[in-house]
Amino acid sequence: MNSRSILRGLLIVLLATMAFGADAADKTKNVFVAGEQSHGWGSHEHKARCMLLADRLNRNMPNVEGVVVTEGWPEDNAIFEDAAAVVIYCTGYTGHLLKPRLEYFDALAKKGVGLVTIHWATEVEKGKIGEKFLEWQGGFCDINWSVNPHWNADYATLPDHPIT
Repeated sequence: MNSRSILRGLLIVLLATMAFGADAADKTKNVFVAGEQSHGWGSHEHKARCMLLADRLNRNMPNVEGVVVTEGWPEDNAIFEDAAAVVIYCTGYTGHLLKPRLEYFDALAKKGVGLVTIHWATEVEKGKIGEKFLEWQGGFCDINWSVNPHWNADYATLPDHPIT
């Protein structure tokens, strides 16, 4: 994962956090869920990257609290009760952390909790979990269709949109 990807993910978290309009006296909580280590040292460092992003939020956004859960989904879901957003960085597809927790996270999403997935955490199977990802965050990486792992865009023009 490069610096741009990390910054994009952080920007999404910040925007999701601001969208929930917490009072200045309240801290808006973002829960970072780091999956178990899936590759060798220095590669796909779920824990380290979640800790870095949460630290950057905590140091630079006085009204935001970044909390990190390591080594997969927590045993106690209470940590999510007052979350504005859940950021997941884990191995995806059939082993995705949300796969066995679709109903639980769907209830959170219906209460307004945002979802940010980083890197392979965007990769899920078509079907029920893919449909939920479309609903929750607008898309997912489909390993047999999505452009993966690299793609060089060559646009002659860009659409008229606030971010272009």
